[in-house]
Amino acid sequence: MSKRLGVNPRRIFVKENNRKRTRTACNSCNIRRVKCSGKQPCDACFAAQRLCDYPSTDKKVFVGKGEYEDLKASKSLLDKCLAEFLPDPEQRQSYLSQALQDTNASQVGSAQPSKDDEVHSGSSAASISTSARSPPCETAPRHHHHSRHGAHVPKLEQLDIGATEGSLLQDRDGNKRWLGGTSGATFLDHLKKFMHTLKSSLGYCGTNADTSPGLKFLASRGQYQTSDSQLLFTPASDRIDTTLSLESWEVAGSLLAKADEYLQSCGSTWACGGIYYFGDLSVQAWLAVQRDETRRREVAFYEAAFALGTIYSLTAASSRRDGQLGESFFAKARNILGDPTEIFLYSFRDVPALIMMAMYMAEMNRRDNAYIYLSYAITISCMFGGMKGSFNDERDKRIVWTLFCLDREYACLMGRPPLYSDEAFQLHLPDTTPILPLPSGLLAHIELSKIAGYLVTNTYSIAPRQAVDRCSNPFLNSLHMLQQWRERLPPDLRIPLEVQPEYQSQISTEDFPADVRQKFKEQLKDNTLPFDRALCVLHMKWNQAS
Repeated sequence: MSKRLGVNPRRIFVKENNRKRTRTACNSCNIRRVKCSGKQPCDACFAAQRLCDYPSTDKKVFVGKGEYEDLKASKSLLDKCLAEFLPDPEQRQSYLSQALQDTNASQVGSAQPSKDDEVHSGSSAASISTSARSPPCETAPRHHHHSRHGAHVPKLEQLDIGATEGSLLQDRDGNKRWLGGTSGATFLDHLKKFMHTLKSSLGYCGTNADTSPGLKFLASRGQYQTSDSQLLFTPASDRIDTTLSLESWEVAGSLLAKADEYLQSCGSTWACGGIYYFGDLSVQAWLAVQRDETRRREVAFYEAAFALGTIYSLTAASSRRDGQLGESFFAKARNILGDPTEIFLYSFRDVPALIMMAMYMAEMNRRDNAYIYLSYAITISCMFGGMKGSFNDERDKRIVWTLFCLDREYACLMGRPPLYSDEAFQLHLPDTTPILPLPSGLLAHIELSKIAGYLVTNTYSIAPRQAVDRCSNPFLNSLHMLQQWRERLPPDLRIPLEVQPEYQSQISTEDFPADVRQKFKEQLKDNTLPFDRALCVLHMKWNQAS
């Protein structure tokens, strides 16, 4: 019988030496309110031939209410951390059982010497026997410790590590957006939660007057920095004249040169040839579009390039002010193209402008807006057969592959699945042509973007596809693919992993003639740091993925 009667509150406490009955009656005698002898079995149960059970004697521990609440909160937080590290309930339960067995074994090992001490105080013979038995008792927990870290702990290849889960994070205006595990904002949010758990478990509680940067950082859990909910400082639509453009050739040339340098490096003579391609960003091409009325919509491409060139021309942090970051150029490009939902207005010629506008939004800390513009661009490209390679122009082919790379890049940035799978891009890879830069950098970027897509879909389980080998570890597969990518790079695209610390290059090659730049290209063979910005960005992306 498991139920017992409650204690009589009017019963007077009697000291142990004055009691005439046992301290705790068995369950049967307690329910019947009869005197219990306290034996096993007691006299009453033995005479009645019934089961004699006593309640479990758990030692009561009295702690303060505040300490008790802190212990409960710490346990809850630690359970959440364990659930994030091991999402599988069965695997989590097996690890908890293993830890409980280790704890019980250590308690048994520590309790055994205390019994030996009692025997040791009784006789000298028992003392000798105790000293002979002590080493096995001390070495038993150590042997179990080694077996735990050797045979019972799975290896990295066998451990099924749970993928980093995404989070619904809110911006400063309170709007929530879902960001996946590859997003930097999600990583920071998990870091904040982990640090808050450690702070709470250590019992540290900051005061209300504490305004340290660390506490402000932890207080921003569940939030991330973005300007997606805020409007750009653009002029009103009725005040934008789409027929006007920059009057100064020097200003236009400077902005286009900055955009070309940071985006595709088509004007350079490096072997990389750039890792993107958007179009001709020369002043001559801009003037040709200005004069041709039939190409009026292509002006939006150059207006978006002016907006990006304005941002890339900033030289100090104090110069980044709202209203002076090329917003007017962006507004003009948006007015020229019109509403993206009116799909009959658009053609494949508008895709480069949409890509530029997406990259401008990303530079303005509006990544969700950039994601939308990129989705418009890739959808229009698919609608006009861009992914099938229904055109023979090498420029259009490179624009589509640039879309492919940016789609994977933004998928990693936001922790969201790519818009189209790798199999959807069925056009040929970029080829070498005399009128365009070498495609080596773009080809390497395409292969790296495929690995980035695998990282997003499979490794972080954002949009997983069933793999051929179910036993393979996606984390190890990703690292292996990244290593193979670097080993297969052509010699002209390689950068040494270790650069000499004394190497500090302050040389700018913008105004150097072609023959001098060729000498700097030859320095790649001597394992020195190259001056090709696009190549450095490519290897930076590889390091971020690794």
